[in-house]
Amino acid sequence: MSADIRHEPETHRFAIDRDGLTALIQYRPLDDGRTLDLYRTYTPPALRGSGLASQLTEHALRYAREHHHKVVASCPFVATFIARRPDYRDLVA
Repeated sequence: MSADIRHEPETHRFAIDRDGLTALIQYRPLDDGRTLDLYRTYTPPALRGSGLASQLTEHALRYAREHHHKVVASCPFVATFIARRPDYRDLVA
C-alpha cells in the first residue's frame, strides 16, 4: 500500500495530500463493519488527472481484501474501477 495514503478510521476515509490539497475516498461501514460502502471519491480540481483517485481506490480495495471485508461500490468512479479490474470483483458484496 502507498505510504503516502493514510487511513482515517474515525472519519471513515482514506486520504492523500499533494500541494497542500487533499484527495480522498470515503466509506460507510455496513454489516457491523464486514462490508465497506465506498461511496465517494474526491480530488481537488487542481489535482485531477493525476491518478490520485485510482490510487486511493486501489488502496481502499487492498485494505478491504487484507481485512476480509466485502465492498459496495456506490461511487460511480469506484464501480467503474472495479468493472475494469477483474482482480477486485471478488470483493463486491
